[in-house]
Amino acid sequence: MKAKAYNTTKNFAAVPVREDTSGGFFAYEKPTSTRNGLPVCLIDWTEDSPTAQACIDKIREFVIADGFSENGDQQVDLMGTTANELLMQLAFQQSVFDAFSLKIGKSRKKSVRDARIFPFEWLRKSKDYDENGTFVYNRKMGMPGYRPQDNKRIAEYNNPNADRKSAIADGEILYSFTQDVGEFRRLYPLPSYYAGIGYLQADALLAKIEHENAANGFLPPTILTTIPEPSIERGEGKLSPLVLLQNEVKKFLGIGVQKRSRVLHLFANSKDDIADLKTFGEEIQMGIIDKATERIMTRICMMFNVPPVLIGKSTPGKQGENQELVNQMKLFQRSVKTRQMKISQAMVKVFGGEWPITKLDIIKFIPSQVFEVLTDNEIRQIADFEPVELDEYNKINVQ
Repeated sequence: MKAKAYNTTKNFAAVPVREDTSGGFFAYEKPTSTRNGLPVCLIDWTEDSPTAQACIDKIREFVIADGFSENGDQQVDLMGTTANELLMQLAFQQSVFDAFSLKIGKSRKKSVRDARIFPFEWLRKSKDYDENGTFVYNRKMGMPGYRPQDNKRIAEYNNPNADRKSAIADGEILYSFTQDVGEFRRLYPLPSYYAGIGYLQADALLAKIEHENAANGFLPPTILTTIPEPSIERGEGKLSPLVLLQNEVKKFLGIGVQKRSRVLHLFANSKDDIADLKTFGEEIQMGIIDKATERIMTRICMMFNVPPVLIGKSTPGKQGENQELVNQMKLFQRSVKTRQMKISQAMVKVFGGEWPITKLDIIKFIPSQVFEVLTDNEIRQIADFEPVELDEYNKINVQ
């Protein structure tokens, strides 16, 4: 069962950095709402959004590809984990945070004897990080139940100012992310999708609406017009007609109740008082949800740099949209290449040598109905080949 962070529905535009004086580190947070828990919130937001999860899975699949070109079976820790298994863990952490962290264990002769994934959400930079390269970590960091007295310190990997004795005893942290402009981004990563967190939350809400519709037999929402207007006077120990009506409507709409009522029970004193019922038809309701789902899916894909066709939106391209699809594919491949490069660089820092990662053929992942509307040279662009002079209807046979 995952631990939920604090309320995160407001104020997600700016990310300040403040020093947490009780814990001795720089907080990783949004204004007041995440209380040093932004990484935990990122996990929750992406887990709750079906589209974000699909994007993360696709990014991870392409970053991992078929593993390292060389040394994929090399043991990297004392538990017997292989380099390819570590790659799978790093790719997932990187797809959520645009960063990753490794805990490195060394012998007294300073040779690496152990390298394993370390929970990124546990880590914060200490207030004296610039002086001695130290992190603070806590299993409950940014979560309910966090206690400053449980904080522990750990050195940064190969930082010359770190305490070498404690580094040998407790290990070191390789903290990989790309620093950017601004006080916050100098200390911590902020993934590209963060600016559109509202879309991820909306995507999660749409999934819940669909679940509720299915659980309640796709009952349409109802508008009630009562004639005459019910009295709002309260009798002694009794509910007024208005309150009774409100309670029934709440049960029918599932507001504040465990299970939504399938029947709207109305009360009337006479025939003239029977309520006038108007409903939104099922087709209208489903149409609104479908359009909103498609719109939000497209925007989330854009924030993750994942072409929608790769996660199942396989509608053939319309006229004039093919080049947009080509551009999306090329941007996605570039982002995957950058992610692989960062992982390879980290492996070189720790183990030396070379750690190239294989590459998947993206052409094989394009749905057939989309592939059919692309010209030869558009396909060659996606595959990163030079254009050729061929009739646009003479398709290249891509094995």
